[in-house]
Amino acid sequence: MIFRKNGRRRPPAMKCGKKQLSTYRQEIYIAFQYQAPGFGGLRWYIDDVSIVSLADKDAGVSAITQPVEGVNLSTQETVSVIVKNYGFQELTNIPVSFEVNGQWVATETVAGPIASMNEVSHTFTQKANLSATQLHTIKAYTTLPDEQATDNDSVSIQVRNYGDCSSSIPLMESFEDNRAMFCWNSYELGEKYIYNGELRTWAIAERYATTGKRSIYHENGPNQDSWLVTSQIHLSSTGTHFLSFESATILPRFYGKHSVLISTRSADPESGDFQEIWTETSPSSDPVPVVLNLKDQAGEAIYIAFRYEGNNTDSWYIDDVHVYKIPYHDAGITAITSPVKGKNLTDHETVTIQVKNSGSETITELPVTFKVNNQEVTETLRQPIRSLEEI
Repeated sequence: MIFRKNGRRRPPAMKCGKKQLSTYRQEIYIAFQYQAPGFGGLRWYIDDVSIVSLADKDAGVSAITQPVEGVNLSTQETVSVIVKNYGFQELTNIPVSFEVNGQWVATETVAGPIASMNEVSHTFTQKANLSATQLHTIKAYTTLPDEQATDNDSVSIQVRNYGDCSSSIPLMESFEDNRAMFCWNSYELGEKYIYNGELRTWAIAERYATTGKRSIYHENGPNQDSWLVTSQIHLSSTGTHFLSFESATILPRFYGKHSVLISTRSADPESGDFQEIWTETSPSSDPVPVVLNLKDQAGEAIYIAFRYEGNNTDSWYIDDVHVYKIPYHDAGITAITSPVKGKNLTDHETVTIQVKNSGSETITELPVTFKVNNQEVTETLRQPIRSLEEI
């Protein structure tokens, strides 16, 4: 029988107690007796009462504590595990192994002794190669000789190496994994507001997402001035770059200020290099798309900052941050709307098309050609078509 006990009013941790019941060979009742003198005595908390049958010899890996996901993981990542004695006998010299992506890497021995239902930490001398930018599967397991139970021998985890933090175009960050939390930086220049023991800053949430399940947000607090700054993004000198993202404001009637700023020198908001390029003017509780032209930053390496300001005001959610490039000149036919099939068509049928300007510059003259039975006709469209407009 195993139970957890603690005699404090606010238990900081529960301690595990156990009692062998093998001497009892009949039905039993179990009583927990609490005694304290007078009033205002200590309190006793009990949880997770269980009666289990233990094998004599039974060991396993209960957890893998290292490595963890991150950027720039190497060929020399430390692997640490928790080895537990699930059996009744004290154990020594327990073989423990680990694999990476299905390939055995090392087997080492945990000397012990490990008492019944106790556990120890073991760090492997051999390192793991997690240098490939991918999701790695790590499995650790024991191979105890003459073991009487094997279903609890192994544990597997997945560890992602996000690679380096360089950002190429197109950049798409939808916060479905944790790369941004490693590669982007947050700065609290206002009041350092602690709520429930944690600093209020930018965090991932599973709500107000426009694609997937997650977004990034900043909740309200007193005298907040919080910056979320991307890693460095290199813009080419050709074409026009755009920044788009989804913005949602919780309690928009208490809106403080949301803005986007650009720096071409430093990621530090206190450097004075950031220039504001957008401020929220119509906050909405529904996600609203925002598109910003970055043509003034062509050929630059930039940092983009999302700045949240307010004094116990709203909360700001951001999703689908996208930096992309479109060429200066790019047009095409998107549809032919007439003629349509039918009876008694003539030799003077009207041809109507839809044309889209997919470039960044306004088109004022556009030659358009259509072909019917190998006969070509070319006309020049002289109606101005603005960037991304379709007529």
